[in-house]
Amino acid sequence: ALAECPLCGDANHKMANCQRWRRGLRVSCASFQSGDAEAESQVRQAAERACTADCLESVRWHGSSLFVTMSTEKNAKQLFEVAAGEGLEIAGEMVSVELLSSQ
Repeated sequence: ALAECPLCGDANHKMANCQRWRRGLRVSCASFQSGDAEAESQVRQAAERACTADCLESVRWHGSSLFVTMSTEKNAKQLFEVAAGEGLEIAGEMVSVELLSSQ
């Protein structure tokens, strides 16, 4: 059996086959703990600052990383570019943001 897709939670496909994959990002930080509501809330706020209020579709924990699905590929790239350019700080620590479709 496949492990569940980190982006949507479906156990029937791998992440690369997920419809959300091109709109997905992985946000990771050494201090993240799975289910950390404060980190999740700050990632949501950062996404909305980078794009628009409705640009975020979902945020899911998978291990100690947050998998973020944006509403469009453009929004996913925008958040990635802001994080790459200005850096993205969550709870006072720099986080790493990866655009899944560029992997």
